[in-house]
Amino acid sequence: MDKGEPGAQHNSSARNYPPRCHIDTRISLRSRILEWRGNCKRRSRLLWVMGQAAVGKTAVAQTMAEKFAKMGCLGASFFFSRPNHRDDPDTLIPTLAYQLAINLPEYKRAITERLGNDPMILRKHRCAQFGELISEPLRDLMAQNHPVVSSPLVIIIDGLDECSDKEAQLEFIELFSKAGHLPLLWLVTSRPEYHLKSVRSHPNFYATCIHEDVSIDDVEAQRDVQRLLRSRFEKIRQQYEDQLGPNWPLRQHVRLISTVALGHLGFTDFLLRFIGDKEYANPQGQLEVCLRFIGGNGLGPGAMNPLHALDLLYHQILSDIPGNYLKTTIDILALIILYPHDRLCAQDVANFLSLNQDTFYGSLQRMHSVLSIPEPSKAHKARLQVYHASFSDFLKDPTRSRKYVIDQGVAHRTIAIQSLQWQIAGKEPELPPQTGAHGCTQSPQLKWVTEPRSPGRMKEALRVFASRIGWVACRRVPRDLAPQLISKLNSFPFGLLREEEVKEFPEFLEWLHMNGVSSLKAPW
Repeated sequence: MDKGEPGAQHNSSARNYPPRCHIDTRISLRSRILEWRGNCKRRSRLLWVMGQAAVGKTAVAQTMAEKFAKMGCLGASFFFSRPNHRDDPDTLIPTLAYQLAINLPEYKRAITERLGNDPMILRKHRCAQFGELISEPLRDLMAQNHPVVSSPLVIIIDGLDECSDKEAQLEFIELFSKAGHLPLLWLVTSRPEYHLKSVRSHPNFYATCIHEDVSIDDVEAQRDVQRLLRSRFEKIRQQYEDQLGPNWPLRQHVRLISTVALGHLGFTDFLLRFIGDKEYANPQGQLEVCLRFIGGNGLGPGAMNPLHALDLLYHQILSDIPGNYLKTTIDILALIILYPHDRLCAQDVANFLSLNQDTFYGSLQRMHSVLSIPEPSKAHKARLQVYHASFSDFLKDPTRSRKYVIDQGVAHRTIAIQSLQWQIAGKEPELPPQTGAHGCTQSPQLKWVTEPRSPGRMKEALRVFASRIGWVACRRVPRDLAPQLISKLNSFPFGLLREEEVKEFPEFLEWLHMNGVSSLKAPW
């Protein structure tokens, strides 16, 4: 079929060296998928695996596709990939139909006849294509009690979030979930993008789908990392026996990588691929580069980045952020990365940066694969968190993140100025609340207030946070960016500060002196 995408199939030559599960990793998830396929009393014919970026979803999908193909029950597969330009939603249904036709000669005859009678089927909308190319031919075979449809075939769709059209992503999920009458089982993987999470958790949809979540912080994931390290290091050692001793690598080095990986199989795999790279044929040297890299000691000019593949993934995620939101997204990331605080909830982050609820969530809508983003109903008590330290390190390193880098000097200045303002606002008498356009209670200084927290309590929380980090942030502002901050300090009412709020003052005064400020005009 001209509109198909043969490169998206699990066994396509266009997908050279696709990721696969190590024999000892993701065992529980793979077992549950096999059990789902073999259970004639399964609750749903749609199983949706969701997980953050680079946690091994594609490896699971590839491994299961190969397993089901050997079992003779793989109907079709489609691996979306935005970087490889396999992201056109209009190619999915023709590609699935092509593979089903290869696997089921009777089905092939049926759709060949349909296409002969109506060559324009492939130009119809996706819902019509699904009906005429997949649903109706299979239903006809079922009506004939044909043996080829007596046992369901598995259709695997990997990386649904990488499909270029969000509306098409939702349309496909709806088509799959309503195809329960067909002899097909749908295994779908995706990142937890906001629109997909919303659909999957909706009460009307929840019962039509089996949920599987791939995490990096559970015990099994951390054990998987340790198994992967042991196995792959042993394989590398055997390949380079003339270079490496029997005790390579040292236990403390394996332990360090395992600790840094925190259950992140993608991170671990990228490092191991770098260490075992045959182009370099120097695993000890590559390991030393990795140890310097994860130890924060820098790589030096011209050195290869062991996480180049992971960086490409992070670039792809950030490139999806709409241009009008990008600066705000970076501001949010800068605050939670440079000044992490256990008691700062997501709602406080928004208010600290003077963001309303819509802007806050709009800025983060493409970040669910790298951030833990609380739902609005939980934002008053749950934190906004980065899933893995590799993303924070990426954003702070200009050689890796390039245009997405957190400009730390600018970020410290922004945070310092916001801290000054919140220290003042937190000391003002509580003002009568107003009701905003979305029904949220607002005060002049707060952009987003909801029950059960009062504006007064929220201001106090922000004042405490601002007083803890504000003077530290001031000291971190470089000299060339200091004038704007100093102009704000000239009008700051220092006399309102409490004794416990001036602990950082000796260092702050030293910073003022280093910036050539001998006195401030502010009232003391």
